[in-house]
Amino acid sequence: MLEKKTYITNTLSAGTFIDTMSKEYKSKLPPEVVSKWEQVSAKMVESHKLAYEKGVPMLVGTDAPVGDEHAHTNYEMQLMHDLIGMSPIEVIQGATITAAEAMRMEDMIGSITKGKQADIVLLTGNPLEDLSVLNNESNFEFVFANGKNVAKNGRLIGL
Repeated sequence: MLEKKTYITNTLSAGTFIDTMSKEYKSKLPPEVVSKWEQVSAKMVESHKLAYEKGVPMLVGTDAPVGDEHAHTNYEMQLMHDLIGMSPIEVIQGATITAAEAMRMEDMIGSITKGKQADIVLLTGNPLEDLSVLNNESNFEFVFANGKNVAKNGRLIGL
């Protein structure tokens, strides 16, 4: 992956969903499905962690179009930190500049730089110290998209 400059788009939440599934829900699945899912989940985390440790660039991603409980970007980011061991800044870069580089769009997006398109959030709390501030909409003091203020105090005010 390093030789070919390949990126990993983490969808840890989809693969590890079995680990947070209720006993009631798990009991409705065939035992062989649960067993296989648990094995795959552990292997996925192990392989992603190894790739990260070797320097493979990590991107933030989810299965949002098909998801339910695991389709939240902020949750995905927290798992990248908690399970893979990425620092908060590395996780945030995986959603911004590293993602822009993967799409070969880093000259247009991915960082707050003169001449680039940028969406900016003003948060209560510092995600570099605690990524969980991204989990609560009330921490989003202001959200600017396409140069316009679109949210205040966690509430959408227009696009």
